[in-house]
Amino acid sequence: APGEWCIKRVFDHYTFSYFLTPYLYEKDSKILSGEAGDFIIIPPRCVVYHGPTSDMSGGFENDWLYAMGEEVDSLLEKYPLPLFEPFKISSPDLLKKCVLKIEKEFDKKESGFHDKMAFTVSSFIVDLWRSYLSANANDSAFDPLERSRSKLLDNIAVSTPLSELASISGYSQSRFCALYVEKYGISPKADLMRERISLSKRLLKFSEKTIEEIALQLGFGSIGHFSKYFKKTVGKTPTQYRNQTVIR
Repeated sequence: APGEWCIKRVFDHYTFSYFLTPYLYEKDSKILSGEAGDFIIIPPRCVVYHGPTSDMSGGFENDWLYAMGEEVDSLLEKYPLPLFEPFKISSPDLLKKCVLKIEKEFDKKESGFHDKMAFTVSSFIVDLWRSYLSANANDSAFDPLERSRSKLLDNIAVSTPLSELASISGYSQSRFCALYVEKYGISPKADLMRERISLSKRLLKFSEKTIEEIALQLGFGSIGHFSKYFKKTVGKTPTQYRNQTVIR
């Protein structure tokens, strides 16, 4: 449309964006809307799509920074900011200040300016983490592990891939699994299966559904898989459990 400006590319670096206007972005092949004041970090090799909303006469406005390198990877693992998910920060001019510092160093090109720019980016990521913590201090959904666990258990019939859960938390997959076990005392997979068995007990006791229907409802795929896992966990087959617990 006249006056419209969009970007859709795949980069090898992280894209840090702070939006000054409403905007559209793409995630999982879906076009979603964001609002002014959103910060979003898009990881390398993911689609970066930003555009204006349908009611805007011109393009969107944002500050942005591209960054890559082992130091960036390491800091984003240490400070698990949300990736590919809009979030709020308490310092709206944080990214703009970082970009201005980098431009100043690049223009001067004094001895050690590369190291100075790298230090500026590293400091920015730490400051961004602090700003994120400050803005979300009273948000019950703030804990990145809680967000991942909510996704895992929102629909227990679906086995959400570990890679997706890790992405939601902002940690690497190995770090996510380790922190999950540390926090909840159980692995993500075992947590999901525990919830499936817990619900299956209630369904066996209080519903009229067949064992096959329960197995499929909970994502086991087959009655054989369900029965085998149920007996291993509970010590009885689903049929035995139903017969012993149902009051007739």
